[in-house]
Amino acid sequence: YSWTGPYGFESEEQNPVIENVDEDNAGQYILTVYENGCEDSETINIEIGDPNFGDADSNGPLCAGQELALSAEGGDSYEWQGPNGFSSNLANVTIYNVDEDNAGTYTVTIYNNGCSDMAIVVVEIDEEPHANASSDNEICEGQDLELEGNGGDSYHWEGPNGFESEEQNPVI
Repeated sequence: YSWTGPYGFESEEQNPVIENVDEDNAGQYILTVYENGCEDSETINIEIGDPNFGDADSNGPLCAGQELALSAEGGDSYEWQGPNGFSSNLANVTIYNVDEDNAGTYTVTIYNNGCSDMAIVVVEIDEEPHANASSDNEICEGQDLELEGNGGDSYHWEGPNGFESEEQNPVI
């Protein structure tokens, strides 16, 4: 047996193994077989895939109750694993009505042409804000109406006569 190939490869083994291949090992390999003074040759073409071909993402961070969309690309098959025993073989996955149990690390193994790549997506789920509004229910005409809001980090008030405010505690 006589093997020749890219990057100066030569071997006289019947079944040689090339360890830790990279793109330099891709190309044509020629095997010549000798028997009883005769010879025959065959050429094979070897492709070496890029180990970093896949990618994954999500639409996070999210609030509790929203839909989590996980997406992966670059492969011909996928294996997702995540919090709460989550698993899927789809490239694009939607998890409906998420809560804090859906927060965490999602890992997808992406397979393409016999190679695999792994991508990680960390998903944050914020607790759903709980709006709490109050004021003096009865006031006299000409007095100030004090509105009080709690439960969030930004506010938007709307009311009669086109009233709008972004203040937490507006006064009319």
